[in-house]
Amino acid sequence: MAVALLVLPLVCSVAGCDDIDWNWDTTWWKRPKRVVRPRQQNTAKPTRTDHSGQPDVTPDQARRAEPESPRHSKPAGAGVSGTVASPTGGVDSPTGSIAAAPKPRTAHRSFYQLYLLSGARKAPSEERGEYAVRLEHARARPCSGLLEMAYVPVGRSGSEDECYLLYENRAEFEAAVALVKSFDVAPLDAAPASVGAEASFRSGTGLFLRILEQGALADRDLVDACEHRLAAATQTRQLPPLHRWAAGVLAGRLVAEYRYDYAAARSYYSQAERAAAPASIEHMTTRWWYADAFMKEGGAQEAVKVYKEILDTYGGKWKDAQIVRRTKAILDKHAE
Repeated sequence: MAVALLVLPLVCSVAGCDDIDWNWDTTWWKRPKRVVRPRQQNTAKPTRTDHSGQPDVTPDQARRAEPESPRHSKPAGAGVSGTVASPTGGVDSPTGSIAAAPKPRTAHRSFYQLYLLSGARKAPSEERGEYAVRLEHARARPCSGLLEMAYVPVGRSGSEDECYLLYENRAEFEAAVALVKSFDVAPLDAAPASVGAEASFRSGTGLFLRILEQGALADRDLVDACEHRLAAATQTRQLPPLHRWAAGVLAGRLVAEYRYDYAAARSYYSQAERAAAPASIEHMTTRWWYADAFMKEGGAQEAVKVYKEILDTYGGKWKDAQIVRRTKAILDKHAE
């Protein structure tokens, strides 16, 4: 009888995870096999839009990354709607709006988990990870897809309404926490008539969320409208630098992934770089995508120069950042 009582909680805990797809998406930066054409009527459930590939996270690493008990790891306010402030305001510095947002009180550890939750509220799920953000408008999976373009994680996993990103670098994790609510907007099927700097950023983000929800079959008109709004947000001085930087990164990823226009992508990354503080995580991210555009275009020599620059500048500062680790792996491969 005692053995049965011990086994029962274990069975229940396993059964409670049936709605989570624990596939590690850690090679999503590789070029997808996507055909962009006008969208036909599609009644099927939206497919995953992140890039597929074999994970670079071992089962042992995943076990070590499992969240601690909430009473030890969950900061005050985690998992409560609106606990992460949207980085807006008049602070005209690339990281000023990050500093203004509340940061999770996390101890130094090997991995940090940022949970995004949407849909029906599930109290037990909100006790997961170092920080849990309740999304009010966007779905968890496409929103996390945007966030991993801005701050590159070790991996991303979960379901449509409960998704988490895993970070090894604490600074990247806290920067992602500060930005995530800026991506919590309603998906859009068309660009609204409203104009203005903030409207451009929000509508560009909303259009990109809908594109990610569509999966491999993207609406070309939607891609065009999304690029137009993100480009406007990148170039305005009326937005905080963090939003201009994020808009530039998203615009670059959009044209690279849905048009394979890598020259235009590098142009957007260069614009985003001007909004980022020197030697910042945001600056490192723009250089990473800049090199990636060269590599996918077939310009390996140009890409290697940028990768070496990234390693020289950030290799000693953020050894555990995924961009640094992947950069080193790419350079080691090309040195063979």
